[in-house]
Amino acid sequence: MAALIQYLGQYSDDPTLIAHWALDETEGASAIDSASGNVGFVMGDPTWQPNGGQVNGAIQLDGIDDAIIGPPPLNPSAGPFSAIAWVKGGAPGQAIISEPGGSNWLSLDLVEGRLMTEFAGFDRSSGPLFSEITISDDQWHRIAFVWDGS
Repeated sequence: MAALIQYLGQYSDDPTLIAHWALDETEGASAIDSASGNVGFVMGDPTWQPNGGQVNGAIQLDGIDDAIIGPPPLNPSAGPFSAIAWVKGGAPGQAIISEPGGSNWLSLDLVEGRLMTEFAGFDRSSGPLFSEITISDDQWHRIAFVWDGS
């Protein structure tokens, strides 16, 4: 973890980085993926917060109809990947990273606001995975999801 923390907020030229949505724009209807140049379209009426993020700026989504829609950066069935995000607040049942019409990669469970994923293994007994951590407390949390492909 210490190795990761030393790079917090610094530019990374890691050739394996597929997408990086800093969300530190100050206004507008789009967000730029600095790793690949993809454009995410800002939907609803979120509030850009140029000085409000944990690292530079942030965007505040209302949890109802605000979203950033972009092209899928990867296919989860293609193999292992990691997704990392800073989040603050949220309410039980809200998605953090999801695929339209697909799985919620990271979301909050419906009852307590615990971090969860809808990705599951391939056997019949697999189901959503739940964290013991509740992140709907209006504090900043650095969350991560690591998928090994199975």
